[in-house]
Amino acid sequence: MKWMHRIFYALMFLPLVVTLIVLPVLPDRVPMHYNIRGEVDRWGSKYENLIFPAVVIATGLVLKSASKMPSSGMPSRKRDHDRDSQERLTILVGIFTLLLFNGMTYFFLYLGYVRAKPDLTQAMDLNKTLFIILGFILIGIGSIMPRLKMNSLIGLRTTWSMANERAWSLSQRFGGTAMILTGILIIIGCAFIFEGISCFFFGMGLLLLSGLVSVIYSYFAYKKTQNM
Repeated sequence: MKWMHRIFYALMFLPLVVTLIVLPVLPDRVPMHYNIRGEVDRWGSKYENLIFPAVVIATGLVLKSASKMPSSGMPSRKRDHDRDSQERLTILVGIFTLLLFNGMTYFFLYLGYVRAKPDLTQAMDLNKTLFIILGFILIGIGSIMPRLKMNSLIGLRTTWSMANERAWSLSQRFGGTAMILTGILIIIGCAFIFEGISCFFFGMGLLLLSGLVSVIYSYFAYKKTQNM
């Protein structure tokens, strides 16, 4: 499992390293915030680009701490038995999350440079690019969810899914499948059908629908375990 930790730490600190390397070539003032249409609505100092890498490092520390947390809702002996597996899965989820943050960091650095230089070609579609990246991340996390043990931090966690092991297992399987399908649909929709603001609303709509359906399913999964 050492290789997973190495990848995790590399993704955790790489945005800071890349940002420090790129800073000298960035203009003094760069775009710092975009509205949902992908239009610049705030400009700032290029050194503000250091804020997001700091957030990535803080997120990594939180995820690393979460990987050490014992599973809840099960006997102590079983918690000890599942600890290594749970840590591995949590680190995997962390890797996919950090991949998303890395992609956002590099994209915003590129976008800031291009949009600060009017003589360069128009930058890529912000919403389209970010949601396509998000789609791949959702597929990765969704493929891991069915293997998650009951815990106090990650997964499809509702009052019903946390009621017992069977309800948890059914909920994670359904939630993972829903997340994979959502990711695939977002990639197809934003890559070939929607652009700009339309891609944003399409992606957010699918995410909300997927989340709502998964929560509702966790209730029926709980009811199913009660009738067994």
